Amino acid sequence: MRCERPQDPRIIDNPTSLGQHLLNQRVRLKLLQKEVAKEFGCTLEAYQLWESDNVVPRPRVYPKIIEFLGYLPGEDLSTYHGTLRSHRLRQGLTMIAMAKKAGANSAAWTRWERGIYVPALEFIRKLALIGIDLSHFDLHGDIVPTNLSKALRKARKEKGYTHQQMSEVLGYVSPAVWHRLELQGVIPREEHWLKIQQCLGVKVRDFVDDPNETFPK
Repeated sequence: MRCERPQDPRIIDNPTSLGQHLLNQRVRLKLLQKEVAKEFGCTLEAYQLWESDNVVPRPRVYPKIIEFLGYLPGEDLSTYHGTLRSHRLRQGLTMIAMAKKAGANSAAWTRWERGIYVPALEFIRKLALIGIDLSHFDLHGDIVPTNLSKALRKARKEKGYTHQQMSEVLGYVSPAVWHRLELQGVIPREEHWLKIQQCLGVKVRDFVDDPNETFPK
């Protein structure tokens, strides 16, 4: 009768941190910390900090970590923001580098990856061009633009302005604010109505006073 070898007591059941995943795999492969460090191209001290969860590895190391483990710990492809994080780390890129690749600013990417904001349609198309397909999440499928939002979008495109430029004109800290005006039908603050009219030729008051116009609550 063949007896099963008992599990190494150092192995952690149901690991929840990157360090625990690294420890488990190293123990299973019967490797020393210095041997794994050499495989990752880092110092022994750096690897020890990762395995003890005292320091998070830089993004550029993640492709080697994924190769070593055979998977990305904590990967969640069931959400759009989890999908964005997965693609970034699998490429070993920082948020700044990934945002540049997607044609966005780092603040916008940070909000997308944290699930704070949904990428605008124009960025969803750009993301698809670099291999990140978010179409199956139907992120904008339940949004019905108002007459005002349609007018703002049409006028902006005719004038050749970007979301970023319109945000700067109105003093918004992020193009995501203009995006909500244009896509979700949010009403601009009244002090911005004149600037919008001067820049785009759209009279916001005409839409707000229209009894047939319905804005989201």
